[in-house]
Amino acid sequence: MVISVIIPTYNRDYCIARSLESVLRQTCQDFEIVIVDDDSTDNTRDVLGPYLVDPRIRYIKHVKNQGGLAARITGIRKAVGQHVVFLDSDDELLPNSLEVRLSALQKSGVDRALVYGDVILAANDKRSEHRFKRLHGYSYAYLLKELSLCSFSVMMVTTSCFAVAGYYDRDFLDCDLPSWHDDYLVLSIGRHFPVIHCGFPVAIMHDSPESITTNEQSLELGCRRMVSKYREDILNIHGRPRLFLWNLRILRCRVRAERQRVAQTNKDHPRLVAIYSWSLSKVDSVMTAFLSHFFDNPYA
Repeated sequence: MVISVIIPTYNRDYCIARSLESVLRQTCQDFEIVIVDDDSTDNTRDVLGPYLVDPRIRYIKHVKNQGGLAARITGIRKAVGQHVVFLDSDDELLPNSLEVRLSALQKSGVDRALVYGDVILAANDKRSEHRFKRLHGYSYAYLLKELSLCSFSVMMVTTSCFAVAGYYDRDFLDCDLPSWHDDYLVLSIGRHFPVIHCGFPVAIMHDSPESITTNEQSLELGCRRMVSKYREDILNIHGRPRLFLWNLRILRCRVRAERQRVAQTNKDHPRLVAIYSWSLSKVDSVMTAFLSHFFDNPYA
């Protein structure tokens, strides 16, 4: 078995068939599909029923809801393929997605890596291509500078990387991380192995109203945890100015989270939202001035 496609899901009965069909249509057919149901309460199991006659598809259900990161870890531990591909249950793989990533790994000359591609963003019946930063080798210094690179649905990871990165060690894993799960994986793998862009779009990412990326409180907590986890490496490789910049970004996330909270709980007081928006503009101004003073590229 070459590839294990892991699909974590929770209450996505309305779209999981679309994700599953996109895997079944792949030009590379040497795969298994591991669906990890994080204790859905909707009709997910009924929707999947007709597909489970295919011996390549396995269905695993958590006895209680544990969150997206825990569901992916369950999938990783159950995978039997040489490589793991992640697919969120509201996204799709492009038809040659598995093939182009395998080809990029073979051409790279390395036997273990994280291979990723670009993504097609789909929202309101419109589609646009989003290109991620193109990395082609050991890139831990860059990853520490940005603490982010790409999303789960564009990643392929050689399965043996997970043991080295600590993904079978419960003490290492941060399953309570409320967001930044994809970046956490990239940093964990990128510390030890090359990170390679395949040169093509590999997935369609659909706009989802329940996405973590729309929850500013979760994003703020995730940013804070990521900076805390990698603080010493950021200091040792990039120095105090970069760490201070990340502390400014935490502050920015905090202001955005408070603005969202106020907007949701004080709908009759738009002036409070305006105050937080003004505060956010001031933080942005400080960040821009700081970048211009300490770094050659003020937008890096």
